[in-house]
Amino acid sequence: MGSRVTERWTALVTGRATGQAAGHVGAKAKGPAQSDSSKPIWAASATKGIAGGLAGVALMTAAGALPAPAAEATQAESAAPGVAAPYCPDQTQQGLNHCTAIWLKTAEYLESLVYEDLRQSLDLSERVQLAIAEEHWQAFRQAQCEMESEPFKEGSIYPLIYGSCMAQTTNDRTADLQEWGNAELPAATAEANLQGLLAQQNWADSEAQKRWEAYRNLQCDFEANYRDDRPEQYRQCVSRLTQTRILRLQALADQPEN
Repeated sequence: MGSRVTERWTALVTGRATGQAAGHVGAKAKGPAQSDSSKPIWAASATKGIAGGLAGVALMTAAGALPAPAAEATQAESAAPGVAAPYCPDQTQQGLNHCTAIWLKTAEYLESLVYEDLRQSLDLSERVQLAIAEEHWQAFRQAQCEMESEPFKEGSIYPLIYGSCMAQTTNDRTADLQEWGNAELPAATAEANLQGLLAQQNWADSEAQKRWEAYRNLQCDFEANYRDDRPEQYRQCVSRLTQTRILRLQALADQPEN
């Protein structure tokens, strides 16, 4: 992780970050979302994969992000890059929806920092490639989360389902930008496993899957473009992103029917 991301994430968890990551395609978040309550809402921990072991924790209040040691019950830990799901004391549907909105905004802000840190290290042609991949990822995320939340669209739980999908998918993108994940499985095997799951769930022709495939191909083209061993780098990228896709889809398939 680059020093710029570490510094800005440290600023976030100590209440000093207010700006938006410049140059991020489609960036919307300008810092941590604020609560409407004066009580602490959740604890966001910078994960090991994101900030190189940074252990900053922030409690979000109406006054802003205040540095404080989180209680054990409120600590959100994750082995993967991204912002862990929040602990939400208010277990009403409205409260859960609100916590999910904060989770999404914070995940988007962190992704924008990682994106910008990478973008600054690239030449002009590579920046163009990265921007195109980012745009296709955004289109995939929208399609995926619309698909997942569609059955709940008329219910009060809809913001939670949609927002959770958006936050989780944003965390996956943060991991992709850092080339984090398992690439040991041969790309062909990973693809075969994915196709089997898609066929089982009748998702192969979904808009979300088509957009994900376009994103994966562009992201892997980008990663392979500035490496010496381009074919091997491309295969590793395909394996890594495909296995992440399988994990997400399998979790969705395992959910009980509503």
